[in-house]
Amino acid sequence: MMSIDRIERLASLFMAALGVLFSLYILYVVVDQGQERSVYTAAYSKTKGCPSGYTYDKLSDICQRIEITRSGALWLEFALIGGCSIFLAFFAFRQRRTGVVFFSIFMGLVLGIGSIGVPYFALGIWLLWRAWRLQRYGDATFAGSSRRAREEAMAKKEGKILPAPAIATPGPTAVETAGPRPSPEASKRFTPKKKTGKRR
Repeated sequence: MMSIDRIERLASLFMAALGVLFSLYILYVVVDQGQERSVYTAAYSKTKGCPSGYTYDKLSDICQRIEITRSGALWLEFALIGGCSIFLAFFAFRQRRTGVVFFSIFMGLVLGIGSIGVPYFALGIWLLWRAWRLQRYGDATFAGSSRRAREEAMAKKEGKILPAPAIATPGPTAVETAGPRPSPEASKRFTPKKKTGKRR
């Protein structure tokens, strides 16, 4: 799988930073409170009452469900989110698409697809989609892939065959562009004189 480009790299690093901040918040909750208290509400029905697991609160006239997450589960969540965020930043810095996609989708599953894990899951799907467009059309952008798709459609109608798209690869480094270093010239001052063949 190809390496990620600059836009994909910045998006991955941003999501990794958010994951680190969220893991630090979990660490604060563990150290400060030792547990997390979550309150869920639901509408009260006069005919059916409260849903299963909820209790009726007369003052607010709603159904409530209180969940308490102990410190052990929070420590595990802190380790998972913090570790995945570090690996996500590492692979994004190295521009490794496979690692970024794996940890993005994994973090989305850990955080929950129906909650704050949606952006991470969407990031992994977005990177896979851009990789497919890059392999299929030679351009990961929407404008470039659309233009290539129109060209292929027109060529198919005319019975022509377009050449395979050229996939952009990361540019060479400064060492590669400079080429091999020239060999140093021999010093004229310390170079011994050549022997000449003389008959005695």
